[in-house]
Amino acid sequence: MADRDGLDQATPAALRGRRLGIWRRPGDTFVDRVLADTVDALTEAGAICVDIEVPDVAEIDELSWLAVVAEFRGALDEYLRTRPDGPATLAELVQFNRVDPVELSRFDQDIFELALDADPRDRDHRPAATRLARAAIDETVAAHRLDAIAAPTNGPAEVTGSPGSPIDSATPAAVARYPAVTVPAGSAGPLPIGITFLSGARTDAHLMTTAAAFERLVQARTDPEFHPVLPT
Repeated sequence: MADRDGLDQATPAALRGRRLGIWRRPGDTFVDRVLADTVDALTEAGAICVDIEVPDVAEIDELSWLAVVAEFRGALDEYLRTRPDGPATLAELVQFNRVDPVELSRFDQDIFELALDADPRDRDHRPAATRLARAAIDETVAAHRLDAIAAPTNGPAEVTGSPGSPIDSATPAAVARYPAVTVPAGSAGPLPIGITFLSGARTDAHLMTTAAAFERLVQARTDPEFHPVLPT
């Protein structure tokens, strides 16, 4: 891995020779276009782009989700006990939301409901999920001799604010506790679409340099605008 890290050196020239794995996540035409433009920009800057797949993503998702939901009830109950004059447990909060005239008209509480029924033993899946996520990233980086993995971060948001195209590219890094950096890469009209760079342990500085160099190369960030209603 080249020794050229440091944000003061994060110009587009820093991308030359960097070997990047392109992880094409399921998205939509907007995501596909932004990713294609990303690969073109990286290649023109001298980076070497290699299509890759990160293994075991479905199993990482499943194990980590089971652990998170199982941990959630206990953590939220502990927090609610510190808040006076309100629901003291997750069960009380769920019941409060069911009768509140506003809350469920704006948001659902599916995760709350799942947490109420979760098996506490599912917390034991966390170590296995972490090991699997670390192996998935480490083995992919090693097999393709990568400096980093690049993947779409998100699809364009819906009018409601929820993701229009769920993309789980950040999950392996989050579960592995490895660094990941997201920067603007393009848009669908006024709605931004990002690219996430991720890699293995203790690659934070190198990853930041790569992401900052790409951000300066494409200059895709735009100032946010307020749109009360977007056309559908």
